[in-house]
Amino acid sequence: MQTSFWTTDPDTLCDEIVDRAQYNAAFAIASDEDLIWLLGLDKRLDEAEAFGRDVIAHSGPRFQTLLHLARVLILKQAYVEAANFQARALLQARTVDEQTTALHSIGLRLFHEGQIADALVSFEESRALILESAGSTSLAELSTLAINRCQQLIVASNQS
Repeated sequence: MQTSFWTTDPDTLCDEIVDRAQYNAAFAIASDEDLIWLLGLDKRLDEAEAFGRDVIAHSGPRFQTLLHLARVLILKQAYVEAANFQARALLQARTVDEQTTALHSIGLRLFHEGQIADALVSFEESRALILESAGSTSLAELSTLAINRCQQLIVASNQS
C-alpha cells in the first residue's frame, strides 16, 4: 500500500519512504506523536525510541504514542517490550478504529517475530472489525496485504 510519501513493502510488511520531499514536509509539521513514527520510518530507530520515551514521560502514555513506540521497538527486534506497549494501547482503545489499529500492530509484531499463524489471526481480527464497522479503508487494505503475505508464507512452509 502506498500513501503520499510512504509505502508498505508487501513482502516484509515494513514501511518505506518513497518521496523524501513529502516526507520532509510532513516531518516539519508533525506532532510529537507522529514524529516518533516518522523517525522510525526513516530508520532513525535510537532517536525515535528516545524521543518516544520522552514524549511518554512528559505527556503520558497516549494510545498513538504507545503504538508508534511499539513499532520502533519491533524494528529494533525488542518484541517483549513492544508487546507491553501494544497491550497498554489496546487497553486504551476507545473506538473501533483504535482497536483495529492496535490489533494490526500486534499482528505486525507477531509477523516479525516469525509467528506467522498468530499474526494471521490478528490481521484477520483487525480486518473483520474494520469491515463490520465500516472503519478505515486504508487500514483494511493494509490488513488485507498482511493477510495475503501470511497466507503465502504458510502455504510455502507447508510445501517444504
